[in-house]
Amino acid sequence: MKLSTYPFCLFLGSVLLLSGCGGTDTPPAGEVTGKVTLEGEALQEGVVSFYSAKLGSGGSAEITTEGTYTLSEPLQTGQYAVTVLPPPEPPPQDLVPQDVKVDDAKFPARYRDPQKSNLTLEIVEGDNIFDIDMKK
Repeated sequence: MKLSTYPFCLFLGSVLLLSGCGGTDTPPAGEVTGKVTLEGEALQEGVVSFYSAKLGSGGSAEITTEGTYTLSEPLQTGQYAVTVLPPPEPPPQDLVPQDVKVDDAKFPARYRDPQKSNLTLEIVEGDNIFDIDMKK
């Protein structure tokens, strides 16, 4: 019994064609960078946090000594509440005295609360620059 190669080639071609056309269901996303200042002076520590209640997701980035931040992962496009938080406290160390205190004056309370900060960002596809100039 001789099998025709035509149906086999047609089948194989269809499988290859369809496997390449599946696409991805990855939602559009944007990169976020910016600079954080307090009364015009670069903030040299802390964390910028983004959260979307509608999307149920968000991200955060540490503020560098130059006052800049960059989210390590893109965020899905949409509206985000933004907060600026003090850096996390270092873990306790046995036998090593910890004398690290965060200057709360650098982080006014209203910028730590997403309901009071009045900081929002509509993230769009591509690059998003969001500079924050906090006031005391």
